[in-house]
Amino acid sequence: MKKTVLKTLAFLALAALLVPAAFAQCVSNVPSQIDVGHSYCIRVCEDAFAYPAILLYGNRDGIGAVPVLTLHAGCNAANTDCDVQCTAITPPAYPFVLGGDHFYPENYYGHSDCFDMYLYWVHDNVWALEIYTLCSGCFCLSFDGQLAVNLSTDLTATAGDNAVTLDWATASETSNDHFDVMRDGQLSARIEGLGNSTTGREYTWTDNSAVNGVMYQYQLVSVDANGNSRIEGRVAATPTASSPAQVTEYALLQNYPNPFNPTTSITFDVLEANHVTLKVFNPMGQCVATLVNANTAAGRHSVSFNGQNLTSGLYFYSITIGDRFSATRKMLLVK
Repeated sequence: MKKTVLKTLAFLALAALLVPAAFAQCVSNVPSQIDVGHSYCIRVCEDAFAYPAILLYGNRDGIGAVPVLTLHAGCNAANTDCDVQCTAITPPAYPFVLGGDHFYPENYYGHSDCFDMYLYWVHDNVWALEIYTLCSGCFCLSFDGQLAVNLSTDLTATAGDNAVTLDWATASETSNDHFDVMRDGQLSARIEGLGNSTTGREYTWTDNSAVNGVMYQYQLVSVDANGNSRIEGRVAATPTASSPAQVTEYALLQNYPNPFNPTTSITFDVLEANHVTLKVFNPMGQCVATLVNANTAAGRHSVSFNGQNLTSGLYFYSITIGDRFSATRKMLLVK
């Protein structure tokens, strides 16, 4: 009996040593802050999943001064600015995509097999990086600097007859190699930048391949000499043979057809160029789609909504045009 008790106590003592060791195999090390010009070896654990945001303290103010980050798998001093022995895991490719995650259209989003990451402006010179992971290991994060193209006027789009003209201007440019003009996610034009300039320039480009009655989404992307890119602006426009001056007021029209299955068209009028947000909500008030979130030229615009992945029922679509106009209408999806 005595030997049995001793064996039991010995087993429990060994288990007490082994169990904590098993749980201690992964120890997170995520900083609360990284300053520009610094690097950090970030270690994450799948059990933790989410971490408090890392604050990135830069030296350039404003939402346009997006951080330039370098992310490397592992923390080997031979190929990163970090030197820590750890299991390498691959972070998302950088730069992230603005609005890449439809749940957070104002954030830059990066994704890999292990990670979801969100980068967003907080205030002043501070950005935040949120990390969500399903893996255990480490990667090296270097905060190299911030992009430095300063627009003096926002990107605007003017719809014409089978054409859309984009205009923008810079107050200054630092190591700016070129601008990429994206239409519906595809490269449409590449325009040479000034490189380094303290005076800036006015730019214009016309999309002569546009078709009347079709709504196009444009993005202006600046690319510096090191290949770092940033979205400088987003606009939407619908070319038409009619003059934009024929629009006499802001309006949100009833979708057509209604009821619909599974697609319908939503039309709205913009009296003066402004930022437009058009979203679709379910009866619980949850946003199920963001159809427009961009600066939009004056005129009549139409956008298609596809409810293929939604259940039958009542939905609401709501528009906000700057601080000038807002409205909400109902529509019915019947399958």
